[in-house]
Amino acid sequence: MAHLKVLVIDDDPSFSAVVIAFLSKGNFEAKGVLSGSEAFKEAESARYDLVLLDLKLPDADGMGILERIKVCTPSVPVIILTAGGDVESYLKAVGLGAFDYLQKPVERSLLLSMVERALHEAQ
Repeated sequence: MAHLKVLVIDDDPSFSAVVIAFLSKGNFEAKGVLSGSEAFKEAESARYDLVLLDLKLPDADGMGILERIKVCTPSVPVIILTAGGDVESYLKAVGLGAFDYLQKPVERSLLLSMVERALHEAQ
């Protein structure tokens, strides 16, 4: 079975590295990018099965990235992972098509469960 591809968009290299290492132990091929500009390039040049997206990036608004991903590849589930979330941003993200929204720090078991559920529902 081919590895499922996950794009991790987060400006915290330590957090990204932990998530990528964790996902790579399972049936996932994970790649991380640290900025919005990298995210746009990567999302346009490769096909991903799932995106994990931080809302606060140094050069882009996560909501804008979410919108663009959902316009270009509406079937790809996007899970928001953010440290600074609130009810308003949750509602906006879900309204723009996010599969779900998790607050950092996130437990690995919860993240894995959410990733598996998003991929299952996307099929």
